[in-house]
Amino acid sequence: MTSLYLGTVASKNDVYEIHAVTKDTPFRKFTIKEIADKTLYHKMLEGRFSLLANGIPIYCTAINPDFKRKIEENPHDDREGTIHILAITSKGDIAASLSVAIDTHEKIGGKQIGLPLENIFKPGKYPEGASLQPFRKSYLRKIYNQNTDIHPWMMAELYRHYKLTPRGEIAPRLGVYTGWYHLGVRWARKAGLTPTTLWVFDAIPPYFYLYKLIGKAVLRDWVIDNPTRFVSPRLRELKQTEIKGEKVILYNGKKISRPLKTFIPQKNSSGWTYRYEDVPFIDGLVDTEQLESDARFNRILTRYDGRVGFDLREKIKIRLGQSLVGKRTFEDIYGPNNLLNELIYKLALKTTNISLWNFNDIG
Repeated sequence: MTSLYLGTVASKNDVYEIHAVTKDTPFRKFTIKEIADKTLYHKMLEGRFSLLANGIPIYCTAINPDFKRKIEENPHDDREGTIHILAITSKGDIAASLSVAIDTHEKIGGKQIGLPLENIFKPGKYPEGASLQPFRKSYLRKIYNQNTDIHPWMMAELYRHYKLTPRGEIAPRLGVYTGWYHLGVRWARKAGLTPTTLWVFDAIPPYFYLYKLIGKAVLRDWVIDNPTRFVSPRLRELKQTEIKGEKVILYNGKKISRPLKTFIPQKNSSGWTYRYEDVPFIDGLVDTEQLESDARFNRILTRYDGRVGFDLREKIKIRLGQSLVGKRTFEDIYGPNNLLNELIYKLALKTTNISLWNFNDIG
């Protein structure tokens, strides 16, 4: 394969290579010969479709399966500036996938595309997503006191995350985020490029919680509110209900969701049927620049000043999750043989074989 090898993660069951791939476009300093692989790209699309064919919904916007070709392809999957991170088993099968659409500030007809891409870039029949233009203009000004919009390549939308391994096998799921962090942030810095430090997403509550465990995810819109609030609701604090016919998610009595048309499989006597349903999603944000600063400030559980919604149990889980995804960063900050790191690695060995996690080549 000609995809870009990023590194290796492992569990007690298998070792997974993490690769980055495009269909037929370059990515930053990587040429088509170094990163494009049409065969692997097609396998990724087949993997998405296989979930739907087996009655498993993909909780993401603009799901568009092609039942004739047996693939699911998003209009901007093959766009230059979009990259796909794959976890590949020792047998060569895709175990997990994450797609990343980066805001490169490109324009169409003089109009900046921005995020989400389906609003302007090949919109087709898809409903418009929540525009990130207000966030782009406000975030650096409010949080970093910089009088500028978010720069090109600094922000990306993470989408179409799926996993094909059995329940409980978390290494490939964590591996794709680890790969993206090393390529999008650590490698970019080493290459003298703008790192993609801001990760935005929309997710149902369990997936929002996953982003919370790996990146202290917070409610995106509340960060640029007045006053600024860094809030990450606990799952038990969320209430799903219906208001005037709309399914909503409430946090402390406040609506924090928006409905998205989602492709839902349904079982009947003749097999699977499919229909689009309104599902409430939560808009989230991970800021890796803040995560690294937090780790430098507090070596035990990292810093949580000003953040709401993190209890002690979650802080311990987050420290374990970040020690896997950001293993190289923690070693850079504390040193490779730090006793605290070694203790956390031993705890992580209960579910992962962290001794085989290696991203030295890419960052």
